Amino acid sequence: MGRKALNPAMGAMTPARRKREQLDRQWERVQTLPDTEWTDRECLMVLSTARYPHGSPMDKGAWQQLGRLRGFIKK
Repeated sequence: MGRKALNPAMGAMTPARRKREQLDRQWERVQTLPDTEWTDRECLMVLSTARYPHGSPMDKGAWQQLGRLRGFIKK
């Protein structure tokens, strides 16, 4: 027994489709939430893309939040 399809008319999602939707949700969180609420994964997404160049506000926010999450910066 697997999990039920969200939209049975469309059938089960492929693993690639499921991953694409997960990434879309993560990018939406990055765009809508303040950097103090980002998860470790979301910080790494920002830092690993050319979308936000080194030194940009998003880049700096990701580094700071990553430091807080990993205990290098006190909250």
